[in-house]
Amino acid sequence: MRGWWCSPLLIYLFSRVRRHYDHVQQALGLHAAAGRGGLEPAEDEPPAVVPQQVRHFFLVPVARLNQATLRTLAYVGSLGQPALALHVSPERAEAERFRTQWATWGDHIPLETILSPHRVIIQRLAGYATALRLSHPDLTFTVVAPDVVVDRPWQRLLHYRTEQRLRRALRRHPGIVVTSMPTHLTC
Repeated sequence: MRGWWCSPLLIYLFSRVRRHYDHVQQALGLHAAAGRGGLEPAEDEPPAVVPQQVRHFFLVPVARLNQATLRTLAYVGSLGQPALALHVSPERAEAERFRTQWATWGDHIPLETILSPHRVIIQRLAGYATALRLSHPDLTFTVVAPDVVVDRPWQRLLHYRTEQRLRRALRRHPGIVVTSMPTHLTC
């Protein structure tokens, strides 16, 4: 008689798991049109997205100009899509210094600076990306963060993991992709 309550609880939990998987399959599945044998959407489904319909906008968070940042900016610029670099500054004087450095680099991609007096960076970047997405719902926004890749696991703790933190902050926002441009170091 020990554990008699366990069986109904397990049955309930397993049925909830099954219901979840059925829902995911229904939401993500490709449904064959009856009698056509192809993978065409049914009348009540939206048509599949094809590559020619996707319009991009790239956003590059830039803390400072260094090799990792320049590599990321060069990559994004080479894609030939609209792009914007975004710098978060704690004060106006630092933002002006950065704009001067940016102009010296060549201003290949437009730069936007945001003031954040309390050095709140990730929330400001995420808020900016979300606001852009809301104002342009027809675009797919890709945030490309410079990422320094080091050899040893303990060294990873010493680097600011912008891409991972942005991914967590933006994962629930549809139409925003977060990725990174790795720069490998051998230390």
